[in-house]
Amino acid sequence: MPHAPNLLAALGLLACAVSACHVFVPEPPRFASEQADAAADVVAPHVAQPGSDTAETQADAAPFADVDADPGADTAAPLCVSATACDDGDVCTTDSCDPTQGCQHHANTTVCSDGNACTTADACAGGKCTSGAKLACDDGNPCTANACEAKSGCSAVAKADASACDDGSACTTADACTGGACVGKPVDCNDGNPCTSDACALASGCTTTALEAAACDDANPCTDDSCDAKLGCVHKANVAPCTDGDACSSDDACTGGK
Repeated sequence: MPHAPNLLAALGLLACAVSACHVFVPEPPRFASEQADAAADVVAPHVAQPGSDTAETQADAAPFADVDADPGADTAAPLCVSATACDDGDVCTTDSCDPTQGCQHHANTTVCSDGNACTTADACAGGKCTSGAKLACDDGNPCTANACEAKSGCSAVAKADASACDDGSACTTADACTGGACVGKPVDCNDGNPCTSDACALASGCTTTALEAAACDDANPCTDDSCDAKLGCVHKANVAPCTDGDACSSDDACTGGK
């Protein structure tokens, strides 16, 4: 068998592939009998037998085979690090961070804006911005048409001139719109009676107050003053005692209004 030494070497290498060992390649035998002896001397892979020192050594090493080289690899990373990182951009939620449960978003009742200029007092409810009461756009001017736009809010457009209106005053009449304003003509409250004082109250209109006699007093002791509805103030001469301002005279009396 001229190739026996090569065969023996191959068997030795194969044994080393299975288990670490020292490969022994014998010298080529000189005779056929030595070749047979050499084949018997090929070292087989060493397999530890139960109860042997080698088996115990392998068993002691086994628990360390799966030990993780990184001791921190088994520690779970936090799901979040700060409330700022959990900000969802929604004003109607209060954001916080729970490292074990992650970001938390709780509904609040803070003041907000629904983006509609025609609502007021908007507030958060159930995690959403809820519209408040409608904005009152009535400007109290009867000569404007009022409306509300979601983007710009209240608007007022002047009505056409000569449109009928009411300026709310009882002292005007024939009210009509002019340049977006309600304008009326003044009411004439003169009752034609010189013995009355005429006026006008915005809520009720014309008023008339009778003049007292004192209103016709001409400061002349020789006349009796009064008011006649047709004539007005009347100053009738009397004969009442008077003084002419002369200390040298006596029994002074009125005559002809003097």
